[in-house]
Amino acid sequence: LSPTKSTPDIFQANLISNVYENGQGCYTFDDEVTIVGDYAFQKCATLATIKLPDSVVTLGRNSFDHCTSLREIHLGNGLTYIGKYAFWSCTMTEIVIPELVYSFGEASFEYCRNLSNIYVKAITPPNIGPRAFDANASNRKFYVPQEYVAEYQRVWPSYAKLIEGYKF
Repeated sequence: LSPTKSTPDIFQANLISNVYENGQGCYTFDDEVTIVGDYAFQKCATLATIKLPDSVVTLGRNSFDHCTSLREIHLGNGLTYIGKYAFWSCTMTEIVIPELVYSFGEASFEYCRNLSNIYVKAITPPNIGPRAFDANASNRKFYVPQEYVAEYQRVWPSYAKLIEGYKF
């Protein structure tokens, strides 16, 4: 599993173990992970599932881009920021964006050609960088809190016709 080592600037903690358990790669850190730094898992072709703890607040630039096997992603509830190109050209079909996310960087989910269901739990529409969700599945939909559909459509005009209400 890559990365095989880390420095504190990648995860704000040191990687102390990188092993396989029950057929899955498992990392152990010496402290709570608060960021997934720039390029941390870029082009990790074998990464299929990621479950981030609630302690992670930031996903850095290109943190998971070109992870061509990444199909299942669980973002922790503490996440607030998704960096530029974070999931660029990944293969997931859906993503659930936690309530605290306030901003998507430029092209953060661009070229995720299978991405068709985007669930955004935030009450206030997050800031959205250029091309954040461009070149996704042609049938993609954004599911946002039912009471805030009109606000999302106002703030995200280029995706307005793709936004639907959802009861989280």
